Amino acid sequence: MSDKLLHKNAISKINGKFRNALASCEIADGVPTLESWLRPLWDAGEEVHKLRPEWLAPEDVFVFATQIVSDALVPLRSAGRKVDGPIIAIFQQEEIEHLAGAITDYVQSIPRDYKILFPLPAVAVSAPIDLSETVRLVPPSSVEKQSGLASLSRHFQGAQSYVVVTTKGYATSWIASSAFRNAISTLKRFIYLAFTFGVLTRAEPIQTMADLTGNRIEPIASGLAEDMANDSSHRILAYLPVDVSVLLRRIMLNDNEHAKLPLYRLQMQVKSEREIKERLARPTAALFWEPLSAEASGICSAMEWGFDALADSNETVSFIKTCIALEAALGEEEEDINDGITRRLADRCAFLLGPTPSARRAIRKEFKEIYVTRSRVVHGKVTRLAREQLSQLSSATYYLQLILEKEINALTTSAGLRLK
Repeated sequence: MSDKLLHKNAISKINGKFRNALASCEIADGVPTLESWLRPLWDAGEEVHKLRPEWLAPEDVFVFATQIVSDALVPLRSAGRKVDGPIIAIFQQEEIEHLAGAITDYVQSIPRDYKILFPLPAVAVSAPIDLSETVRLVPPSSVEKQSGLASLSRHFQGAQSYVVVTTKGYATSWIASSAFRNAISTLKRFIYLAFTFGVLTRAEPIQTMADLTGNRIEPIASGLAEDMANDSSHRILAYLPVDVSVLLRRIMLNDNEHAKLPLYRLQMQVKSEREIKERLARPTAALFWEPLSAEASGICSAMEWGFDALADSNETVSFIKTCIALEAALGEEEEDINDGITRRLADRCAFLLGPTPSARRAIRKEFKEIYVTRSRVVHGKVTRLAREQLSQLSSATYYLQLILEKEINALTTSAGLRLK
């Protein structure tokens, strides 16, 4: 059910707009034609967006309204009735009003609860690992039968495990739909959390086929959403953004002493699945619930930017995203970015990470040098990072992960979830 019930006047208004749209709707091959009811349904969609701005875009209304009408036509087609032409010639007025009511009821059911699966091709687990109420890491055997993955294997080829995210919203095959958008946000935070605590790392770039222009052809992964209010046959696939898909294919457990580990966690290699839960369950419990505290919100924003930085193949853009992540982790709300922000961020980083005065001086100096490069990039003075500046990207990533580790440990301690 919705987190906020609509007022009866709002319900009456959108119901009238849906009746108006249905009056213009024409059917061809058993489905509504888009052009026949485009304008009135878009008008209804804009009104729905005003009522559910966090969850629904106007174009989402086309998806579920079309589905509801199409489903209503199935029994008629099965009975041999003609289902082409104006909908007012197919249904009685009372039936059209019932359809408008069904579409209106569906609007009121949003946000809906979804379980969304994301494949991790190179991360193998043998049993489900429950990390919080919203995040699980599971092997294919625990979801294949229930989710019907066997029939969808081409979209999940080679997956050795799945991150399962429970979220709210509305899911369509459009990746920007609210449920997928929220789930991908959670996925990014979880992956970067696992990077920060040494559970996951990145493998070397995968050699892939190239097209005639020499560009790499990367298989694009999909997310699979299941509407928890319906049976498991109601599934929605959406292709993930290319950069997210590519990074997910490179992620591996930090359990191989021969792997290249750019995440500074060589000493923290994972030895068992029990160890994965021991490292991640408490910080996941502290960070993956709503509403977030102000402290947790900054940390989560930093983790998302950190993920995006790792996923970006352009090292200059990755550098800027890493700096944004540092600002999210170290900054405070309502802080004037023009009022000595670099000095304050450098001081906070130094005092958070530096155990001695000399260590703090060194950290402060390097942090300011990173921000000199950041300024040169954002003002167009640098378009490609030189070798020394690439070293600064590594340092910025290093500082970001150490900052997040300390801040998350402090957050879990204050929440009564002290880490080992």
